[in-house]
Amino acid sequence: MRTLPFKSPLNATGYDGVYVKCRFVSDDEPQKRVWKVTMRTDSSRGEQVYQQQFELPSANANNMNDNDNEWTQIKIPFDSFILVRGARKVLDGPKLDSTQGVFQLGMTMSKFIIAENMTAMDDFRDGFFQMHIESMGLYRTEVDAIAEPTVETLTEQEAKKKRPLILKVLRPISKIFFSEQANRRKSAMKILMGKKKGRSRLGAILYGMRLRAKNNGFSGMIFSSIETFKIIGIDVIRTVLSTTLKFGLFYPLVFIRRGITTLIRGVKSFGQWVRSLFVRDDKDESAKMA
Repeated sequence: MRTLPFKSPLNATGYDGVYVKCRFVSDDEPQKRVWKVTMRTDSSRGEQVYQQQFELPSANANNMNDNDNEWTQIKIPFDSFILVRGARKVLDGPKLDSTQGVFQLGMTMSKFIIAENMTAMDDFRDGFFQMHIESMGLYRTEVDAIAEPTVETLTEQEAKKKRPLILKVLRPISKIFFSEQANRRKSAMKILMGKKKGRSRLGAILYGMRLRAKNNGFSGMIFSSIETFKIIGIDVIRTVLSTTLKFGLFYPLVFIRRGITTLIRGVKSFGQWVRSLFVRDDKDESAKMA
């Protein structure tokens, strides 16, 4: 969850960090998720952002009412934010500089801890959760003050126009592989093709088609046929794209990387050979002089 980019940056001068006033109401295991606040301090739309994790109190019976005393105010100092790419910490990344203002704020629930490598939480709790957010803004420590500014954001159309060209190209492709619908379809396919079911991929698709037709009658048959062709079409597109990326991008990059590594090793070996010649000549000259 994140705001649309602000039309003009939020002035953070004199403030010490970001606060979130929220409450968790769905279960008593918020510690089994990773909660993060996300911030952009420039107008770029790249994948590198500043993040910091925070802990969230668990839900209880009193959290379900509207009593203001039940809201929890989380404070995250600016100097604790870390530059990340995805869930990975950017090594030697610059510290957050809020003097130019805040361009976007957001929150994330994830299974990945901020670390140098992709590190998943061991006991992550998947599935439904519910959080209420009352407000989000900036805070100042010395006078215990908070700011709840009203900011103007770009419209969705304006935000789309400002996206870098590469994101405009890759976003539709990424939806095929990583959308929520694609993830659900993938999970359902795993269940139908699991050891207990023992179906092939085609068998799983046909089973889903028969099930939808059975539950919805003739109209369901038409709908299931359309849905089946849609699934097959997406599978074909995914196969073509993955094959193209594999042979057109991944393998050439691996080949180039190995070639550079081999070249570096060759240069080092050549340098060692040249040095050994000079050392040998020095030894021969010393022997003659003796």
